Amino acid sequence: MYNSISYIMADLESQESLAKQYRHRLLELPEGKLSTSTIRGTTYYYKLVNGKKLYLGKADCEEVKLLQTRAHLTEALKRIERNCTALHHLLEEYQSVEPDIINSKIPKAYQFSKQNNYQLTNWLDLQEWGSAEYDKNTKYPEKLIHRTVKGECVRSKSEVIIADILFLKGIEYHYEENLTLGKETIAPDFKVAVASQRRFRRLEHFGMLSSSKYLEECLWKLRLYFSYKFVPWDDIIFTFEAQDGGIDAQTISWIIDQFCV
Repeated sequence: MYNSISYIMADLESQESLAKQYRHRLLELPEGKLSTSTIRGTTYYYKLVNGKKLYLGKADCEEVKLLQTRAHLTEALKRIERNCTALHHLLEEYQSVEPDIINSKIPKAYQFSKQNNYQLTNWLDLQEWGSAEYDKNTKYPEKLIHRTVKGECVRSKSEVIIADILFLKGIEYHYEENLTLGKETIAPDFKVAVASQRRFRRLEHFGMLSSSKYLEECLWKLRLYFSYKFVPWDDIIFTFEAQDGGIDAQTISWIIDQFCV
């Protein structure tokens, strides 16, 4: 079930962090206000000081740029403060519609049993989605050398294990479906349909962490996810290999049970 609290909190944290940066930047900027006059199509700038105009020059004047920056930051801070107030109010008033939470709040006579799957409305045909065509990563097809129980080819034995765990648990997924974030297009290892929450999560498996080059690629991908407000263990989950290349299928199975069922 979609729950926007984590996104509200992420936005609130981002805006509060931005406000802190803007306030610090304002301390470095000169005080004052600007006015202009236009003569024969050319704009000239003046700084207002004690009711008097002090001529500064044209738009390329450094102090003009600094005072313009101050005005922009000041206006941005006003908007951020209003946004933060609204977000705090929304967090106070927001009520989750997660079935389990509702189930715990209503009278006992109306509570579903644990065996009930809480599917009150249709979401999508999971099997149809799982077998449908999608925008799949086509890079380096020669490395798709490992076959899963489902019958598809993946790049590593670790991905075989994860794909097979998902398949044997009856969890539908797409392998390496392209995802565009800004100017970058990446292919998360798995896009998983989480039926109980009526949503999708990405699953990234990180192996070969002993390789500095591979580790840098992992960190780059993590920074990209986080810059686009992907929340760990909400929007995206992670599995890892040991430094010696070992993989713990039991732990991965537990993670999938917690976040993908």
